[in-house]
Amino acid sequence: MKTFGEFLSTIKGLVSHAGDIQNVAQKLFSQVAPSIAAADTCTLDAIVAAKGLMGLEEWALKFIDASGKPQRGILKGNLVFMGNYDECTEIDHLVAGDHRIEGGYCEFSVEIPAQLFNQVAGGANHIEGVSHDLRLDLCLPKSCSAEKINAVVNTTLVSLFKVGLSKLRCVEDKSMEGDTGAYVAIVIFAILIFLLVIGTLYDIVRQLRKDTDGEAYELTPSEKNGHVGPVIALTKFAENGVEKDINGDIGKDIHEDIEKNNAHHIENIPTKQAELAPGNSFLMAFSIRENGRKILNATPPKGSLTCLNGIRVISMAWIILGHVLTTYSDTLENPTEALDVIKTFSFQPMLNAPLAVDTFFVLSGLLVSYLFIKEISKTKRIRCMQMFMYYFHRFWRLTPLYMLVLLFFGFLSRYIASGPFDKPDVLYRDNCKTYWWRNILYINVLFPEREICMLWSWYLSDDMIFYVVAPLAIIPLALGFTVFGFLIIVLMMVTHIVTYGYFEWVIDSGSQLWHNQEYMDKVYLNPWSRIGVYAVGLALGYILLKTKAKYRFKKMG
Repeated sequence: MKTFGEFLSTIKGLVSHAGDIQNVAQKLFSQVAPSIAAADTCTLDAIVAAKGLMGLEEWALKFIDASGKPQRGILKGNLVFMGNYDECTEIDHLVAGDHRIEGGYCEFSVEIPAQLFNQVAGGANHIEGVSHDLRLDLCLPKSCSAEKINAVVNTTLVSLFKVGLSKLRCVEDKSMEGDTGAYVAIVIFAILIFLLVIGTLYDIVRQLRKDTDGEAYELTPSEKNGHVGPVIALTKFAENGVEKDINGDIGKDIHEDIEKNNAHHIENIPTKQAELAPGNSFLMAFSIRENGRKILNATPPKGSLTCLNGIRVISMAWIILGHVLTTYSDTLENPTEALDVIKTFSFQPMLNAPLAVDTFFVLSGLLVSYLFIKEISKTKRIRCMQMFMYYFHRFWRLTPLYMLVLLFFGFLSRYIASGPFDKPDVLYRDNCKTYWWRNILYINVLFPEREICMLWSWYLSDDMIFYVVAPLAIIPLALGFTVFGFLIIVLMMVTHIVTYGYFEWVIDSGSQLWHNQEYMDKVYLNPWSRIGVYAVGLALGYILLKTKAKYRFKKMG
């Protein structure tokens, strides 16, 4: 029986001596015919595809057409030759009986000798994300396993060019069979969708009945701004039929103000609780109509710091701009020119995009400090229940929706995406099955970056850690111990500066473009290298409160 490698050698020899395609085909199949019956499916499919290719059959030509080919810009460092994924996977040719030849998309990465890479793309040698391998995507018969292809291709490359494959990945079919986590996720989301439908229908029927009865449905000022009382509901209890506030007015005001002003946090609060039975109030919490009205309402709450909205918009645009660079760095067509572009003044906003995230930490610290000190300073007292609600309400407000996103990403997202970039380690999706509990506790950034579930969730973890330690500074400030409070703030800043400087020295000036893995592990994600900017926000919140947010900078010039 001829091996697959011998089969390829036969093709090479025949083509070199063939006068025309038809003669090649006849000689080829006269040699392999005796061993066809004993060959494996991959070899058989390759033989049939080759025959179709020699006969210029359209389905067979698609294997060539859908494969990657060398393109322009090789001397500029363009070493990524991708194919056409959709065209490849559309190949479905009936051979005989019920046997079909289907297209399988495979990614090959070939080791490039360092000397050759430096000659071709030396200018991009140290840029993180720029591949040092030559990537060539091929469309092959789907019946050929990655192991078989790897053995044949590696043998050929080593014998001819003295190089081997650094990576081989063939896109495989996905099936939920046996994935209990996916089944559980589907059930949970089905229940949620059911509640959304029932809640929305209840809201519509309720509104129609009010309109029919001639009763206009008016929102209170608080409801118009999308802020109502689960905070109040959490902090009240009934005593002799009369509602009491177990935190006092301070606890209620703190949580209401945080809800009103901290707009980058999620709000999902039912309205008209006072006039609805508990069951009906529960249904209203799932009304798409009601929640959509709150989410899309742009009316600023009374007393809010509206100038912060502009900072949020600019910072978010800045973050998106920076992620465009990091996301597509491995498919650059001209990476050798990257260093020259990076040095230009206009590129500095992209190069320093990580600083944009710090603005959100500043805003978070500012709002927590401003609102907390504003309310506590009225009575100069802090109760244990108030502090319990300070922590519990934050956890309860963020975690349910956070866990739904984690559930979808970790267990369902893999089944709704396919293509050359749908890799098993996309943002460490598989970590969610093992390390999900770290996200629930908001401690995922305290572990190595490669173990994080949903890599972007590092921000929530850092922000929660800062929120937990913030009272060390804002309680003294609220109670009048200003010096002590600012000493804690200064200590946070010093911690940031020292740890950031030390780890940058250890990894030799890392960034998202240089020494990225070490930079992410030791600098970018860690709370102690971020807490300084949050401390700036705490101090700024106190200053705005004491100056009543009326300080105006003098015009220059």
